[in-house]
Amino acid sequence: MAGDHAPKLFYRSLAATTLVGAALLAGPAVAGAQAPAEPVAPVTRADEAACIANARAMARRVMWSVRDADVTRSWVDGEIARITAASPGCLDALVGNGTAANPNGGILVGNGYSYTAASCGGTAACNGGNGGLLRGSGGNGFNGGNGGSAGWFGGRAGHGGDATRAGRDGGDGGRAGRLGNGGNGGNGGAGADGGAGGRGGLLGGNGGHGGNGGNAGASARAAGNGGHGGNGGAGGSVSSNASYGTGGNGGAGGDGGPFSVGGNAGHGGHGGNGGNGVTRGGHGGDGGDGGDAAGGVAGHGGNGGNAGAALGGNAGSTRGGDGGNGGDSPLAAGNGGNGGAGSVGGSAGNGGAALVGSGGVTGIGGNGGNDGMAWSGAIGGNGGVGGNGG
Repeated sequence: MAGDHAPKLFYRSLAATTLVGAALLAGPAVAGAQAPAEPVAPVTRADEAACIANARAMARRVMWSVRDADVTRSWVDGEIARITAASPGCLDALVGNGTAANPNGGILVGNGYSYTAASCGGTAACNGGNGGLLRGSGGNGFNGGNGGSAGWFGGRAGHGGDATRAGRDGGDGGRAGRLGNGGNGGNGGAGADGGAGGRGGLLGGNGGHGGNGGNAGASARAAGNGGHGGNGGAGGSVSSNASYGTGGNGGAGGDGGPFSVGGNAGHGGHGGNGGNGVTRGGHGGDGGDGGDAAGGVAGHGGNGGNAGAALGGNAGSTRGGDGGNGGDSPLAAGNGGNGGAGSVGGSAGNGGAALVGSGGVTGIGGNGGNDGMAWSGAIGGNGGVGGNGG
């Protein structure tokens, strides 16, 4: 496909421009002089390995600047051109998009491959390819495969694949680079957990949302606990500017089996923590709701994530994530999740209801989020409401 060659052709042209410029600076050739022909030796595996090692060493200067918020795209482009111009013997390994057979992008530049039903046959999970170290998007997973990671200086994180068979967890979302959102987790198959959301960007970006847990199946063989929702990814981490990221939301727990079969429900996933910033931190993600159970124990709500800290001393208005609600069940309802801490604490989830009968156990409301260590004078969150008896 033409798109697979676009990064390679672009950086080949940049490298060629660099080499031509160097030749022009060398001065005019002497009239009548003719350079002797040099035999072209084939590139061996050892030569290619040495070329790749040298390119990696040249890329260290770029990687050392990964936390510098003042780095520009044009400067990164110039560094990539400098590296590729010095690496003609291994350019195919350094630059290029992933394929179904080799899903990762080039070592330095290129997009990871995203799998589909056509390219991921059978029952195996297929992980999306990682983007290049410096630039490139992560590929999406399939059938419970994990999403690929984005390049540090550009590209999107891949999403985890939904499980397409019972008992298989959803794939985890890929992590972002310096900036950007983490990939979302995939949903779990019957009776299995949802995947976790990927981490947001290092200097700013939201965490990915967790996948939902799978419901318990309708047959006795498939009965069992619904899967837990995946935890949301944390938001962007320490930044040298005002960036921050919001934590991803936890996935919902799966529902238990029918009354005649039984089976407990899954718990909601916890929300991700917000990222730290200079002027303010990121909000915490909300916890997922617990699953309902017709003939077993309902799932508990996930806890809300904590808000990130404001490193510059001005906390601003950062909110902890809300706790998830507990699931309903005639036998034993789920408890609500606790709210996350922040300058405004997250509200707690409500306890589930015991729907029928006199022996049902109602769920307990969760605790509201407190101000924690980083939020002086903060407002605590509301406590959750207890569930109703049957």
